[in-house]
Amino acid sequence: MGVLESILAAKRATLLELERLTLPAAPAARPFSLKRAPGEPLRLITEIKRRSPSAGPLSVRLSVADRARSYARAGASMVSV
Repeated sequence: MGVLESILAAKRATLLELERLTLPAAPAARPFSLKRAPGEPLRLITEIKRRSPSAGPLSVRLSVADRARSYARAGASMVSV
């Protein structure tokens, strides 16, 4: 048996083992939606990142925690880090 055949045989055996596993149930969906009824406040998802693909390095005047608190005080519904 050649090297490739050995690798394929090992991967097939691994796949058979994985198929026998019992996976835990998926977590319940979080009750969050950006949909809003007329008159409800706008919901925003804010993002914290160190650099932008187009603009390069971004401001580091605030720590990640301070920036997240600032976004929350300003009304962000969710923060992506």
